[in-house]
Amino acid sequence: MGDGGYIFDEELSPEFLELQKYDFFRQLGSDDSAFKLTLSSFRIDKETLMKIIEKYGGEIRRKKIPLTWNGYCPESAFKNEQVRMRLNRDDFYESEATGLQIAVLQGSQAIILNFRGSGEFRSTASFADVVNSGELLSPQNYSSFPFNKPTKVFEKSEEIEEYIKLIPVLKVVRDFIDKPLVGDEAITNLLLQKVEIENKIETVLQQKGFKHFSSKKFVGDLGEYYAKLNLEHFFEPNNLKISDVSNAPYDISGRLKIEFARRWNMDQDVRIEVKTRFHQIGRPHLFGLNKDNFDLLVFVSLNSDYSPHFIGVSKAIDLPELDRQNRIVFSNAIKLVYPEQRRFVEHIK
Repeated sequence: MGDGGYIFDEELSPEFLELQKYDFFRQLGSDDSAFKLTLSSFRIDKETLMKIIEKYGGEIRRKKIPLTWNGYCPESAFKNEQVRMRLNRDDFYESEATGLQIAVLQGSQAIILNFRGSGEFRSTASFADVVNSGELLSPQNYSSFPFNKPTKVFEKSEEIEEYIKLIPVLKVVRDFIDKPLVGDEAITNLLLQKVEIENKIETVLQQKGFKHFSSKKFVGDLGEYYAKLNLEHFFEPNNLKISDVSNAPYDISGRLKIEFARRWNMDQDVRIEVKTRFHQIGRPHLFGLNKDNFDLLVFVSLNSDYSPHFIGVSKAIDLPELDRQNRIVFSNAIKLVYPEQRRFVEHIK
């Protein structure tokens, strides 16, 4: 048994095994995500993989973004995320995800400030992507307005990335209940191997004319598992139970701790519906809802490697009106009881 669970011939040369890892990395696109997936699949350390890539003349492609501002958060763009920037009380546009701030000199420059905002937005929402005019992204090199004096603009995407890395992350102590998402590393490593096999099967079947193959039907059960893993601290010990039958009117039931029942203004005993979407591009559509059957709706969004991307909890009475197909479109306009600060970021590819 060889690296990462792959079966190799014991007499294969070290060079062959290195080339196998390098080809795997290159076929995935040679970018940061390909690097991470190769690390996980073969279970090797970063230094070893870097040496292999350099040995065979490769490099990790860095994500590039335009030098003109499109109204979205540049910091999130480097992570392939599209995050809106909203006008705050200081008249700066602030990223809803990272607190990155941009001061706009209309029609000329979008200056990335060297300090972050604290989420104090104007009561009436105003978003930069609605009014942006293609300003040139620029660094802050002056302490007050106009923040860029003498005039200087970024000339390379790499300059923007390095500049943002130097902006301190603002640590704010608040009485919020938000916690980092909890995944399962052992399961994720197995799922990464599953993804690789699925992609190969899907390619072969599509070449044979079968266009509708999907092996992702188990995502519903996986979503329930992640929901339980991330929400059980709201419930009485050992009280959050997944339904035993697949056609039950709800997926999970449990008894909330009294402090959260009061915080959310609901009974302690609750029924929970879980809706899971696997790396769905844009705004997710949640089908088959019946508000009479549950008290809480849990939306689970998965990344392309099946790890949790976002988990949001809403009371049934706070959901928008269902359409004729008993569905809603999930967005940040929906009132959530959890998380209180973290925002949902749509997958863009």
